Amino acid sequence: ISSGDLSARVKIKRKDEIGQLGNAFNDMASSIQEKIVELDTQNKKMLLELKMAREVQRSIYPVIRKTEKFDIAIYHRPLIEVSGDYHDIIPLGNNKYGVFIADVSGHGVSAALITMLIKNFIQRSAIKYKDSKEFMVFMNTEFSNLMDEYNSFFTAFYMIIDEKNIVCFSNASHLRPYLFKTNDNKMYELNTNGGVIGMTEDFNKKFSSKKIALKSNDKIIFFTDGIIESQNKNEEMFDFKGLIKSIVKNNKYNCEIMLKNILNDFNDFIQHAIKSC
Repeated sequence: ISSGDLSARVKIKRKDEIGQLGNAFNDMASSIQEKIVELDTQNKKMLLELKMAREVQRSIYPVIRKTEKFDIAIYHRPLIEVSGDYHDIIPLGNNKYGVFIADVSGHGVSAALITMLIKNFIQRSAIKYKDSKEFMVFMNTEFSNLMDEYNSFFTAFYMIIDEKNIVCFSNASHLRPYLFKTNDNKMYELNTNGGVIGMTEDFNKKFSSKKIALKSNDKIIFFTDGIIESQNKNEEMFDFKGLIKSIVKNNKYNCEIMLKNILNDFNDFIQHAIKSC
């Protein structure tokens, strides 16, 4: 049994205590075999359900479409079949767009289900709000009521790009996106006050928004903690330093090539270890 042969049984010839012990061993072995077969069946069923959940979740992510206003490139690789990371690009009419990124606490199906709720609220309601702060307050109010009993929450960043390329943005405790300005060749962090979404409505009074003007070839880089927390064989993290260094090195390229080069730098650093991004 210890070597993996669950069909092994003791041949019983004696009827004394040793024989009784042998019978007890055989009963135990049969019970173990039945339980393992049952667990294997349940595991296969769970894996199938996870694959189905993965396909459903994939369908909620936006299709990348280049616009006259901006270029875009996206990379998403879950740590397991499904993910608590979510991103969306929302046409708001009149040449305006919303860009949203979130990271749900926890992993697995429960976190993935929350990303589906996030998409539903974004698609139904984002167009109603002209200020990113107002939208964050709306999202926090709705999710505080929904998620209180599940003890879950998520960080998020939302920005609105208007017809004049003015960006209004708000941060709900998410990792600060980087803005690389081409006119002065400098990097800036986009950040505002704000607590996580879904924990308490008290955070509504913490949210704020800021505005900044974008120029041609400016780049904004959004990310979650998977890329900065990934480690190489020496247990060294890629960290913010690795990401910033790669952004600065590749900022002259278009979004697609820039993303490809950043991922190459990332994979070279971690020596192709599989991590969530």
